[in-house]
Amino acid sequence: MDPYVVILVLASALFHSIRNLLTKRSGDKLAFIWWYGIVAFILFSPALAYYISDDFIFDTGYVHLLIASSAIHVLYWIYLAKSYEAGDLSRVYPIMMSSPALVFVFAIVFIGEEISAAGASGILLISVGIYLISVKDISLTGLTNPLRELKSNQSVGYAFITLFTVAAYSIVDKMAMSHFHFFIYLYASDLLTYAFLTPHVVLRSGLETMKNELFSNSRQILANGFLVYASYGLILYVYTFEKVSYVVGLRQMSVVFGVIWGWLILGEKRIGVRLAAAGLITVGGYLISVAI
Repeated sequence: MDPYVVILVLASALFHSIRNLLTKRSGDKLAFIWWYGIVAFILFSPALAYYISDDFIFDTGYVHLLIASSAIHVLYWIYLAKSYEAGDLSRVYPIMMSSPALVFVFAIVFIGEEISAAGASGILLISVGIYLISVKDISLTGLTNPLRELKSNQSVGYAFITLFTVAAYSIVDKMAMSHFHFFIYLYASDLLTYAFLTPHVVLRSGLETMKNELFSNSRQILANGFLVYASYGLILYVYTFEKVSYVVGLRQMSVVFGVIWGWLILGEKRIGVRLAAAGLITVGGYLISVAI
């Protein structure tokens, strides 16, 4: 990969990990997510006006991709909130971000991407590293525990659902980048997402809870309003010229940041295995960064 692309994806990964740290530390997770989405609309509206006034790609024959991405993102936000309500950041975040292996398969099947040996090895190492982060210890029981907890542990189940939504919207968004300007697509898909999501948030959280969340975490909401578009906007831009398998794989470096935040800031336990697994992810990220 071009060093410029590597820097952009790593910046996105850092932004993504900080955004999720702030989400984990919020009160009502779904209300918090809703508010920073609204803030993002406001913060980035000047950029929208700029790109609309410029020449941009908008193929109306592919609006179904925009709608599909929005519908998948609704599920993503709902189950992201559920995961953080029930589990540790350094436990559920890695599971949710274990999408490289799925995206790798989907990219080959649905869009015919060709992946080099170094790239495939990097994706494999990252996937293994991310899975290891979710285990309690290196034993047969520990290694199979996340799968057995799918039924007994709600946070793990929610995290796995979130994982599938990440893989699905990644492929849809990669396909869409051949037909839309990346920022117009980001803004339009989010508008649709929030049109679908708002009734659920209001009914689930209630207006009073939403108001309290705004006043309790206004600075964090403002920060996430910037981070949510800065993070995924960079990814959509890179999708316009780079393979989705590599981009999604390298972006999982955010898991390494997430483990560090969980350890240093949130004081989460059983960090030894997670730090060792983070080393595997780092090696995998390096292999992807040098892949062709």
